[in-house]
Amino acid sequence: MLSAQLYAEQITAKWTGITGLHLSDAKNSIYFDPVITRPSIWDIIFFKNISSNKKLVDRWLASFNIDKTDAIFVSHSHADHSLDTASVANKFNAKVYGTLSTHNIAIGGGMKNKKNLVLIEHGQKHRIGDFVVEVIKLEHNPIIANFQIFSGENNEVLKQPASYASFKMGGAYVFYIMHKKKRIFYHPGALTVYDKSFYRSRRSDHMFLGIASRKSDTDLIENIILPSGAKKVYPMHHDNFFKPLARKVDDLWGVNLEQFIVSSGSRFNIIVPQVGEAILL
Repeated sequence: MLSAQLYAEQITAKWTGITGLHLSDAKNSIYFDPVITRPSIWDIIFFKNISSNKKLVDRWLASFNIDKTDAIFVSHSHADHSLDTASVANKFNAKVYGTLSTHNIAIGGGMKNKKNLVLIEHGQKHRIGDFVVEVIKLEHNPIIANFQIFSGENNEVLKQPASYASFKMGGAYVFYIMHKKKRIFYHPGALTVYDKSFYRSRRSDHMFLGIASRKSDTDLIENIILPSGAKKVYPMHHDNFFKPLARKVDDLWGVNLEQFIVSSGSRFNIIVPQVGEAILL
């Protein structure tokens, strides 16, 4: 009886590159920012049109042993977070929780069941089996110097293929996940609005944290991680997403994962996930 209860409470996490995170328990699965297709830096520089590579998505999902997804949550609609939304949703007939921009990208990417589109707003809580996902709107850090690029909304359907710059941000969100007694923070980026009381009121056992575009290591550690009380921190968004997805990770220039690890000291456990590796939470 006890082993059956532990099995029901156990969560398996898989990082699939960039900020892709698949969470599953004995009954349900959630996929955050499922992006496998990776346009090159030259595609962006020369304004080439890009589209989801469905065969590539299927191949990698099989490699990751991901055979079920009930819900997809998209943190924001830049291409490196939203490009494969329709491909993954179609494969599993999953619901897609996102902004209007995300919905228009999914429709333009060929999403078949439009009834599965769910518009998210700040403060909502969505239940998927034993998972309860709180939607929290914050601000995306400037990407280049003090400039925010690819901002705005996709108010019309964005038909793929389309240029990388066409994937407008559409608002930025983090997700606080409750599952029985477990608390997980999915925090895909370094954000410009910090409120320590906000994090103190949402204590977490595990934090999956995007470290790209951070102001500093101290900023993330003092304003996000420590106030949340996270015991284990899993860095994401440090890989070079302008290169094809691979099991061996090449870090994105300027992100400096090793420096972040050193700066963290021993105040919490840092676990660097491997691509597709199953982590028991």
